[in-house]
Amino acid sequence: MELFVYNPDQVAGLALCNLLRLRKWEPIYYANAEQLAEKLRFATSGILILDCASFSILSNILKDLKLLVGTVPVILLTPFAQNEKEIQRLQQQGYHVLEKPVVLDELVKMIQQIGEK
Repeated sequence: MELFVYNPDQVAGLALCNLLRLRKWEPIYYANAEQLAEKLRFATSGILILDCASFSILSNILKDLKLLVGTVPVILLTPFAQNEKEIQRLQQQGYHVLEKPVVLDELVKMIQQIGEK
């Protein structure tokens, strides 16, 4: 199963990929939403991790990727813990949500659980 990581902040995105590599995952990093969407159109399996620092960036990405939800599971890493209603809305739409700061063990566990389904 492929693991895709999207973060427009290249430093943060690559740092997350490096942490996941320590856990024996081989994530593919994307900083460009269009390239990611193109790749996901042809993905037969995989999990997408969206890591965004601002809600406006996240909202725009989710609009672009909305058609892909349901074919590829999406884990959102979100700093929006204060907005519980928004988190619940995202979960109802089929997203898996982890609040920042993310504990790597929790992320790995979520990836494994999704992969088993």
